[in-house]
Amino acid sequence: MTLPVESSDYQTWLGDCYWALGQLGKEGYVIESRRLQGYEGIGFGNNFVGESDKGAFAQITGESANWFYPYTEHPKNHVSRIDAQITVQTDVMDINQGKRCLVASRNYNKALAENKRRKIRILLGDGGADTVYIGAVSSPQQLRIYNKEAQSEEPRYTKCWRYEAMLRNEAAVRLYRRLVAENYPATDYLLSFVVNYCRQRGIIISGLENIEPLPLEAIFQTPTDIERKLRWLREQVKPTLQKLSEAGYGDQAAEALGLWVPKQS
Repeated sequence: MTLPVESSDYQTWLGDCYWALGQLGKEGYVIESRRLQGYEGIGFGNNFVGESDKGAFAQITGESANWFYPYTEHPKNHVSRIDAQITVQTDVMDINQGKRCLVASRNYNKALAENKRRKIRILLGDGGADTVYIGAVSSPQQLRIYNKEAQSEEPRYTKCWRYEAMLRNEAAVRLYRRLVAENYPATDYLLSFVVNYCRQRGIIISGLENIEPLPLEAIFQTPTDIERKLRWLREQVKPTLQKLSEAGYGDQAAEALGLWVPKQS
């Protein structure tokens, strides 16, 4: 995502992004100086925050994005891409799930008007390591379905298939605005969104048939800067203060925020 340099609270937004990236880096990553797409900044892996004379740029991938995105909220930022995904684990690995999704999506596609039909293809892999693409590579929206067990070496993804909705530009901005309007974390909304996204392409995910669809509605009013800061206090700062208070550090936390100075005993 990007934010123009002339935007209000530009430096605050950029500082929040740098801080959040730094927190992610504490999970055992080495943050290094780097250059990406004309921006100078810092990053690790595929994660990056930087700036140029025109503005700032942030890119966060994978699970890190779930924690990072609340710190990027701003009424003027632009989101060029979001990948929203769910991972479904079953008792027995179904190596033919990708091929079934291919058939279902092609049958669904045939019922659409010719100008509404999507490009559908499959990349076959050994032992069911297949990936199905519904929508052209250049399309603003695409669905990817793949064997996560084969793609990942992590034990937690054993017997898993991944359903991933890729959105660009306007569609990505609409989803992002909806996510920041939800109570953090927006897990329930994302689950409903991806399940419905699959349904709209002929894919019914076994076990999730009863998930209620939540439409991606246009958001006409973005939060003001004051509303954004108050929401951040409610959803990020308040829970942290409560945990510190429960651990016996309430006075130290308040002092750190400049709210009051504990009385000397």
